[in-house]
Amino acid sequence: MKEITPEYEQELNEVGLTKEDLELKDWDIAEILDTKEQALAHIDVALEDNDIAFLYDVLEALPRSKAAKYFGLDNNTQLTIPFILQLFNNLGLGLAPKSKSLQMA
Repeated sequence: MKEITPEYEQELNEVGLTKEDLELKDWDIAEILDTKEQALAHIDVALEDNDIAFLYDVLEALPRSKAAKYFGLDNNTQLTIPFILQLFNNLGLGLAPKSKSLQMA
């Protein structure tokens, strides 16, 4: 993040911002997973982008979200392989290993 110098603070003020507007706040993805559709959309994006870290974040947050009720989850649900397999099965998704192509130099 750019250091907040007096000059930079003045630039922020010129566009109606303060340095407090730039502070990062803790955020939990569970806060926006209110519906089954939102949860599915986030899982879908993670899978399409092959973003394992994001997929983990979504699956880990799901039991704490409002969408948990649509999947029969609660705060005690642990993120385990059986949980993931059952969840994906309930969503009509499957997991299949995919080998990466070796690139010849």
